Amino acid sequence: SHTAIDILKQKIQKFELKEVTLACAAAHELDKIAALDGAVFDTIILNSVVQYFPCLEYLQDVFSWCLEKVSDEGVIII
Repeated sequence: SHTAIDILKQKIQKFELKEVTLACAAAHELDKIAALDGAVFDTIILNSVVQYFPCLEYLQDVFSWCLEKVSDEGVIII
């Protein structure tokens, strides 16, 4: 949510965490976030929001994106 991002921005500035990048996007639009281009993650969490995904195909698309972005030893938590 934009509210959560705003709160996190304040914390990042307070603790001068220059290596942290925040973005707010729908799950199917993560590939449009420039900061994530080429990124690889050790952990990806798809929390309870998946219960609100509109259909199985949407979940499959998001999960496919996650599989591309998680490291070989990484985990995806649903």
